[in-house]
Amino acid sequence: MVGVCRYLDRFQSFIIQPKIPDRFSYLIFCFPKTCLSCLILLGFLSTQLSSEEAPMDYSKLDWLRYNEMTSEQQRGTKFYCRGDFIDPLASYVKNYRISDQVKYPVSIKAELLKQKDGDVIEAEGRVEMTQNLFQIKSDYLLYQGDEQKGALEGNVVVRQPDLLVLADSGRADMRSGEFWLNDNNFVMHSETLYGESSELFSNSSGRIRLSDPVITRCDPEYPVWEVSASRLTLKPVQGIATSTHSVIKVKGVPVFYLPYFRFPIDDKRHTGFLAPVMEVQGDKTRVQLPFYWNIAPNLDTTMTPHFLEDQGEILDSEWRYLTKASEGSIIGTIEQTNQETEDEDWEEVLTEEQQENNRWWYSFTHKHDLNKQARLQLDIADASDAYFFKHYQDKDDTTDALNQSVKLIQNYGSWNHTTTVQRYSIINQDEAPVDQPYARQPSHRVKKTWGGKAFQSGITLDSELAYFTRNLNKSELEGISSSNVKSAEGSRWHTKLGFSYPLEWPFAFIKPQVNLLATQYNLVNTSDEMESNPTRFMTQTSLDTGLIFERNIESKDNWTQTLEPRVFYTQTPFEEQSDLPLFDTSVIDFSQSTLYRSDRFNGGDRVGDMERVTVGLSSKIYDDTNKQIFKISADQLYFLSPERTGQTSTLTPESDEIERSLLFVGADWALSNYWNTGARYKWDWEAAAREGMNFWLRYRPRTRAVFNLDLATEGQDLDKEDSASASFVLPFAQRWGLIGIHEWTKNHEEIAETASSSWLGFEFDDCCWNTRLLVSHEESEIGEEREVEERKILFQITLKGLGSPGEALENLLVEEIDGYKGNLYR
Repeated sequence: MVGVCRYLDRFQSFIIQPKIPDRFSYLIFCFPKTCLSCLILLGFLSTQLSSEEAPMDYSKLDWLRYNEMTSEQQRGTKFYCRGDFIDPLASYVKNYRISDQVKYPVSIKAELLKQKDGDVIEAEGRVEMTQNLFQIKSDYLLYQGDEQKGALEGNVVVRQPDLLVLADSGRADMRSGEFWLNDNNFVMHSETLYGESSELFSNSSGRIRLSDPVITRCDPEYPVWEVSASRLTLKPVQGIATSTHSVIKVKGVPVFYLPYFRFPIDDKRHTGFLAPVMEVQGDKTRVQLPFYWNIAPNLDTTMTPHFLEDQGEILDSEWRYLTKASEGSIIGTIEQTNQETEDEDWEEVLTEEQQENNRWWYSFTHKHDLNKQARLQLDIADASDAYFFKHYQDKDDTTDALNQSVKLIQNYGSWNHTTTVQRYSIINQDEAPVDQPYARQPSHRVKKTWGGKAFQSGITLDSELAYFTRNLNKSELEGISSSNVKSAEGSRWHTKLGFSYPLEWPFAFIKPQVNLLATQYNLVNTSDEMESNPTRFMTQTSLDTGLIFERNIESKDNWTQTLEPRVFYTQTPFEEQSDLPLFDTSVIDFSQSTLYRSDRFNGGDRVGDMERVTVGLSSKIYDDTNKQIFKISADQLYFLSPERTGQTSTLTPESDEIERSLLFVGADWALSNYWNTGARYKWDWEAAAREGMNFWLRYRPRTRAVFNLDLATEGQDLDKEDSASASFVLPFAQRWGLIGIHEWTKNHEEIAETASSSWLGFEFDDCCWNTRLLVSHEESEIGEEREVEERKILFQITLKGLGSPGEALENLLVEEIDGYKGNLYR
């Protein structure tokens, strides 16, 4: 393989001389040369597999080509396979359980039967010996009746459910169900396992032992890979096979030797290596070799060592467990630091101690059902430093703290109780104590709903009692300004009691809501301007109303169009809250989804004063199956009074002058059964300019093809950001698929910054092997300076039946391509 790749490397470097932009020349032509050569070889190999003639007729082994199958047989076979082994006994087995049946006497038929001494029977010519669903055919049979044993010669055929063996000679014990066959070919139908051996022995439990075997799970007419060994044992009940002195061959060429080999022969989870993943980034290579250990039916682990060229070694590990009452996982990563080749950017941000020690991260999650009403949840994570996720998981920024919590959730009828003990592991040692998040030690929340259906009064209760602390020492507390509300610690009791009476008709709805809010604090470490026991009582009111008009569309049979105006009013009075602490409060980002809300904050420390009215108008079109074909909507919020409450109780000067929000307009259109498109538009009345716009297009045919297009722009002038992304998965020739991803962003700052990322690759999926190759190119431009940041090659090949594929490439594609299901064909 390496020699061929080197030869092709010289050939393609002489022939291919692309004269196109660098980004595309890299993606299309300039792969690292050996990988491109191997890609050409794989394409040549797959072409050969399709073009060469079959060496023999395998119909005697129950092999049927796809176009020869019945429609029912085709439904049980992957359409991209050339055929399958079809067991003629399968239809009988559905309604026949051998273990539950009486064992019938042995029946022998032949063209010539002779009774010899005692119970010895000699049969010649088209011999058939059967017992229940166990069948033997041969040219000659010598059968010992008292021992129920027979010797077979010539064109021996042994058949039982899910097993067929063709042999030259052999022996059979009809009493125990054991048999020995010489110079044989065999098929295990359900596992799609085909092979040959010098001797085959099957015991009464179905275990099969083979001498000098050659096996494969490929199409027998075009086997891509095969395994030869000195001894092989198949265990269908356990779904595994073990072999000694095994040689894995690809197209007859030995590629790997194992003194002992254990691999699966069914689709269940089994211990073994998963498909390796190779990543080429610039002049560095990373190889991942996952190992899956099926410890028990309810316990497994996956360990993935990363071998990094000129860098530290990394080990990822994931442990999963499941019991009748609990489930959970432990995920972790540890890196052996190599200081001599440590990335310069890392050295700038890591302390000398962090550079000398191993870097690590772990996450532990656990859920335990104490009984039918109560569940315990644990979520604990920690890491060695704040830059770990940025370096190893390509996060945009550092991580300052990680959550560590224990929850007890109890449901008694419609009552919900949640008790939480929570703290944070501060992994960014540079973060000031005043900015560290508060811990809940503990909190208890109660929720309950009474009624609330149409034309029925409803009451909702949401109450929480929590104690918040940072566990700061005396010197850290002294470093916080005495006038800062963030110095406080203590308890908070916050209760929300809601009353509603919804009215709903087919043509309209009216939903009034009144909320009573009460908050009580008991504080320590307060600043000079804060009370130790402040309280707050407030009310919220809202009214949500709408009409639904319908009419039939004359040009379309049974199509319906609606017109749906909606008005939402909410009012919350202002109350000074600057002297209250900020334990868990954050601002809810303003967007179209917040236009019909009565809250401006998450958490219980701030209740935003509001007097707003939102006006919306939408129109929808439904076909005769009540499927939505088209929707267009417009939503506008009006501020009836200034909103003064903020996290710091301050306002920007221009906020008093704002009378209305952005105008949100949206449209969704199902162009056909396969095509969908939509757009969103935001207009800023104050600036008389567009604030944002995005457009998308989706294609989802039945062929598993995928196409996505997204265009967006946000902000104005120097705060403006444009972005575009396109991705596709294009299956072709039943087994091949072309994959592409391109993302582009541009920030219109004083010095414009542009970044782009492109992925191009392919996937080939056959019945017995699969391969993926992706090439990426990332670059950025700041002003007129252009910098190529990163280039990668990800390559994976899987021999199906010798292990399960790894998840690195699959997870990448599922995350980046909307609609991709994890593989082209299932």
